[in-house]
Amino acid sequence: MKAIRIHNYGGPEVLQIDEIPEPTPTDNEVKINIKASGLNHLDIWIRSGALGLPLPLPLIPGSDGAGIITYVGKNVTRFKKGDHVFINAGSGCGKCDSCRIGQEALCTKFFILGEHGNGTHCEFICLPEHQVFSLAKNIPFTEGAAFPLVFMTSWHMLVAKGQLQKGQTVLILAGGSGIGMAGIQIAKVRGAKVITTVGSEEHRQKVLKLGADFVIDHYKEDIAKKVKEFTNGQGVAVVLEHVGEKVWQSCLKSLAKGGRLVTCGGTTGTDVSINLRHLFMKHQQILGSTMGNPSDMEQVATHINNGDFSPVIAQQLPYSQIAEGHQIIEKGGMFGKVVLTW
Repeated sequence: MKAIRIHNYGGPEVLQIDEIPEPTPTDNEVKINIKASGLNHLDIWIRSGALGLPLPLPLIPGSDGAGIITYVGKNVTRFKKGDHVFINAGSGCGKCDSCRIGQEALCTKFFILGEHGNGTHCEFICLPEHQVFSLAKNIPFTEGAAFPLVFMTSWHMLVAKGQLQKGQTVLILAGGSGIGMAGIQIAKVRGAKVITTVGSEEHRQKVLKLGADFVIDHYKEDIAKKVKEFTNGQGVAVVLEHVGEKVWQSCLKSLAKGGRLVTCGGTTGTDVSINLRHLFMKHQQILGSTMGNPSDMEQVATHINNGDFSPVIAQQLPYSQIAEGHQIIEKGGMFGKVVLTW
């Protein structure tokens, strides 16, 4: 089969298309013919070596994927050959205390496809059934590969960590990103009011169509000042943050008393500072979040298959243009996800 692999860290030029043997499923696994696989910022960090982790090279990157089951192990009970499915990239050990109570994201052996082991940028993949979810047949594989990681991550941030409630207001940074466009839709399903930021008039119109109530130009306007204007000086109950240094102080200033800032990334840098007096006097919380739990994905899968969420695809490319896909993400300014077709 064809697979994109990283043999050494570096720029997009290190991404190779190799011919390797197809994987062989165990009795507890299904074999999936990947039809589309999604790109994330994680893929950029993995390729460049930015995470500083001892990764198993050569490595097939990719955390999102959707396709058709071609083989079902004899111990598998939830799927059959021919089923359309999408993939949950994260998995715990299944044995520790965190896994036993459904908090796999807290497992010390948490495993992410495309990071700790081979991922989805290949023609076939074998996975245990708990990492596979049904995809409605009316949903294109490209959409099935565009939503899992960002929607599960945003759901975990807003619902599990942020405890976003109906009627509250949330600030979602970078509404045109994968995390941002997922967060906007999740917040609206929760009955919340959404403030988001964008960098162009084109993106402003697109996030309004997704459901945003108020849009801030993060290049031209003071984020915290505009948030206070929209909320009559109160600030927001939750901030969904994944940008890092450049917006950190604006995010803190945007929080209401008792507000919660949930962060899952730092694309502009990770060294930030806080004023502890403001934090404890205003009863505020800063929460870290990575990926999510199976229960988060189950909720997301239900909404996706019911048509409540619409994954946004910025660009669709054949797998042979993987380097171009990485360059598009690194350049920034896109709206939605980059997806590879196989």
